[in-house]
Amino acid sequence: MIINKIQRWWQRRGFGIESKNDYAFLHNVLREQLPYYAYGEWQRQYPSATKAEHNLARLLFRISNHLQPGTVRIYGSDTELIRRAIHGGCRKATVTTSDTRYFKLANNSIAAKAETGTIVEYTPHKCGTDVTMAIVITDIDAGNAALWQQILRLPAITYDLRHTGIALIHKKRYPEHYKI
Repeated sequence: MIINKIQRWWQRRGFGIESKNDYAFLHNVLREQLPYYAYGEWQRQYPSATKAEHNLARLLFRISNHLQPGTVRIYGSDTELIRRAIHGGCRKATVTTSDTRYFKLANNSIAAKAETGTIVEYTPHKCGTDVTMAIVITDIDAGNAALWQQILRLPAITYDLRHTGIALIHKKRYPEHYKI
C-alpha cells in the first residue's frame, strides 16, 4: 500500500517517463490545472452532478481538445454533461452511444461488458496523427478491472489514474504502462 503510493507520487510528477510525447500528454492533458472557460459554466448548468462526474467531464474535455477526434463512442453511463464536455473539446466530433454495454475491439480481440461507469472510445481523424485509437475507462479498480487487464495487454501507452484508465493505441510505439 505505502510502496504503491510512493510509486504513484514519483510517476505522477513525470519522473518515470522518458518519452517527450508521453510526458507532454501527462502534463498538458491529464494534469492540466488551469481552469478552462467551460468549467464554471458546467458547474452552474449541472449543479446536481457529483464531483467525480465533473472531474470526468473535465478530463474528457481535455482529451477531446488534444486529440480532435472524428468519432467518439460512449459505452455504459452516458450523461448530458459528458456529451457536452466531449463536444466542447472538439465540436466536429460525432458522438454516439452504444445500445449495448458491450465494448468490442475486433482487431485486438477484446470484447467485454462495461459493468459499471463509463467507457469512451476516441477515433481520431485520419490526418497526421499516429494515435489510432484512445480509450478512457472509469472504475478500473472495481467493476471494469477485468477489461482494464485486457487493455493492458494491448500494444498501447496506458495511464493508470487509480480509478480511471487511459489507453492510447499507437501505430509504431513500444507499449508503456504508467501508474499516475
